[in-house]
Amino acid sequence: MSKTIRITLLATLFLTAPGVHADLSLTRLNGVIGRSLDYQLQGDPGEFFALFPSFTNGPTPLAVLDPRDPRVLGVGFDLISTWRYGLLDGTGRGTVIFPLPAAITVVGVPLYAQAVTGPGLTTTVDDVSNATVFKFSVPGGSNFAIGSVPDESEGHSSTLLADGRVLSAGGNTPVLGEALRTLVFYDPNTESFSTSPTRLIAGRIAHTATLLADGRVLFVGGTDVNGTVLDTAEVFDPVTETISAAPRMSVPRTMNTATLLADGRVFVAGGTSLFDALDILGSLAAGQATSEIYDPVTNSWASGPSLPKSRAVHAASLLQDGRVLITGGLEVVTILGLPIPSITAECRFYDPSSNAIVDAPDFSGDRALHAQVTLSDGSVLVGGGASGDFLTLNFTVVSTCRLFNPVSNAWTNVASMATPRAYLGLVETAQGVVAIGGILTLDLLSLSGLPAPSIERATPGILSWSPAGSMLFPRELTQNVPIDGGTRILTTGFGDNGSAATIPDLTVEIYAP
Repeated sequence: MSKTIRITLLATLFLTAPGVHADLSLTRLNGVIGRSLDYQLQGDPGEFFALFPSFTNGPTPLAVLDPRDPRVLGVGFDLISTWRYGLLDGTGRGTVIFPLPAAITVVGVPLYAQAVTGPGLTTTVDDVSNATVFKFSVPGGSNFAIGSVPDESEGHSSTLLADGRVLSAGGNTPVLGEALRTLVFYDPNTESFSTSPTRLIAGRIAHTATLLADGRVLFVGGTDVNGTVLDTAEVFDPVTETISAAPRMSVPRTMNTATLLADGRVFVAGGTSLFDALDILGSLAAGQATSEIYDPVTNSWASGPSLPKSRAVHAASLLQDGRVLITGGLEVVTILGLPIPSITAECRFYDPSSNAIVDAPDFSGDRALHAQVTLSDGSVLVGGGASGDFLTLNFTVVSTCRLFNPVSNAWTNVASMATPRAYLGLVETAQGVVAIGGILTLDLLSLSGLPAPSIERATPGILSWSPAGSMLFPRELTQNVPIDGGTRILTTGFGDNGSAATIPDLTVEIYAP
C-alpha cells in the first residue's frame, strides 16, 4: 500500500470516531531479537489510534495528514508498512505487539515510535503521544544506552521507581573527588537520562536507598567525600521532585542494610560508624550491632533489636512471610579491649511481629560483600562474596552459591558460578537469575579490585550456570537494576573506556538476558 493511500485511510478512520481530547501515553517494553517488541498505549476510551515506528526521529509535520494541524511528530514516515491501527478499549488502553524474528539484523539500531489518536475537535489528529526510542538487542547482548549520564560516578544508589524509571543518587566522581548530590532519572522509553533540579541535602557515597510503599525513596547514611560516616537520612518524592530531611539515626552508618518491611517501615541494621583505611582498629571497633526502624508515616525512627555481634557488609532481604533474612558479613567481637574481626556464615531473622532478632540456619562457607535476592518462588539466593582470615590477611573471592528454602527452613548448596565475584549483582529476570558485575580480586583497604566483565545465567533451581555474554566496559563497582518488566538490566557505574581515566566514562549499559 502506498504512502498516500495509507495517509488517506488514516484520516478517514479518524474522521469516523467521536472527537474528545485526552492525554495519550506510549510505553515500550521488550525489543529483544527472537522475542517481541511491545507497545502499550493509554488514552481516551474508544478512540482510534495509529502507531508509527521509524528508524528516524523526524520531524514530520502533521500537515501531511491535515493541512490545518501545525504540530510536528518526532518520528519519520519511513516504515509505513509497519504502521498499526486500532481502537483503545473501554479503559483507554491499547496494545501493539511486533514479533521479532531471530533472523533480522538490526542489533544496536535505534527504533523510534510515536502514536496519535483521532479525531480531534478541529483537526484530524486529536492527541499526540510521547516519542519513544530504544536499541534492538539480542539475548545475551549488551548495548550502550542512547543517552549518557551527567557525571562519572561510583558508590551511588540506583532504585527502580514505580513508574518504571530508575533513580540514581549520590556517589562520588573519581576525577573531581567530590561527593555528588545529584539525582538522575533514567527513562526506559527513551534510553535517556535527566538531572532533577532537586539535589540531595547531603552528598553521600555508599549509602542505602529504599523505595517506600508510597513511591518515595529513603536515603540513609553512607559517607561524605572525606570518609566521614553520616547519620543523616532524607526522603525524595520523584513525582513532585521534592526532598525533605528525615530525623537523624541514632548512630552514623555505612555498609549497613536497609529493608522495606511488609507494613511499609524500613529496617536498618548493622554497618560501621567509621571507615578509615588509616585506622583499621578504630574502624573495626566502630562496627554496629544495633538496628533501627524508620516509619515514613510518622517520619520517625524507633530502636530495633540488636544483633549478637556487630555486623557490616552483610546482606538482608524480605521473605514472603514478612521476616527479614540477614546473612554473612563481617562480624567483630572485642576481646581484652581489642576488636577481633571475622567473616561469618551466621544468619539471623528479624521478626517484625515480635520485634526480635532470632536464630536462622547458617549456610556453609563464610562470606561478606555477597549478593542476595528473594526469588519469585519465595526462596532466597546468596552468591559470591569474599571469605578469608584476618590473622593471615589472606582473602579469597568466591563463586559459591546457596539457596534458602523458608518452608523447610534449610539451606542448599547449589551450583557455583564459573567466575568468582564480590560486589556482584544477582538479578531475577524473565529469563532466569543473572549474575552480573562484581570484582575478581579484593583489596581489603579500599574494598575494590579487578572488575569481572563476564555475565552468567542460572537454570531454574540454580542447578547450573552458563556464560551469558559480557559487559562492554569492565566496571568495578556497578548498580544493576531490572527494567522493561525484567526483560533487560540497566548497569551503571563508570567503566574502563581505554583512556587511562583521562576521559570520563559517561556510558551506561543495557543487557538483555
